[in-house]
Amino acid sequence: GRDGYNTRKQNIIDFSEFLKNLEAKKPIVLIAHNMVYDKKAMLRELEIAEEDKIEDGAYLQAITYLRDVFEDKGYKKPKGLFDTVQLFKQALKPIIAEIVKIKNYAMETDLEGQLAKYMELINDKGNKYVSVSLGPITQGFKIPDEGWHDALADVIMTADVFQAARDVVEGGLDPLDEPIQGE
Repeated sequence: GRDGYNTRKQNIIDFSEFLKNLEAKKPIVLIAHNMVYDKKAMLRELEIAEEDKIEDGAYLQAITYLRDVFEDKGYKKPKGLFDTVQLFKQALKPIIAEIVKIKNYAMETDLEGQLAKYMELINDKGNKYVSVSLGPITQGFKIPDEGWHDALADVIMTADVFQAARDVVEGGLDPLDEPIQGE
């Protein structure tokens, strides 16, 4: 067997039971910052579990259940997986692009300046772009670094970023008294 088998087996069973218990009470939504990555990681973990070929009914049921959740197969909740990266691309990124425009005229608020400073990056080719990665967003909102790529810390930071981004998206930009010339 593999090192960590008991931990993997127990984690898969526990996670499956946790989701089933929640789902019994009301529909669940799994939220992640970059669900594409998390789905790949979870599905790979399930592949490894299947390679163990352990004949344990609870373990096999947990693997099947989690595969259905993460592959969106047979999962009854159409909105069961929610990716904050996609939300931020659609809702926050356009706002940051507008902030970058007014930043050039020194008309931004402190928060807007902070967001533009950390979320507008330059790629290897020298082109500017607005990042929706967790790191730049947390810096932009001055959210404490709880420890990158630590599962619980990422959950806490994603929740804090989601709340902060929601406030900005719902509130929008502070309206300007005068239009920017040429805009």
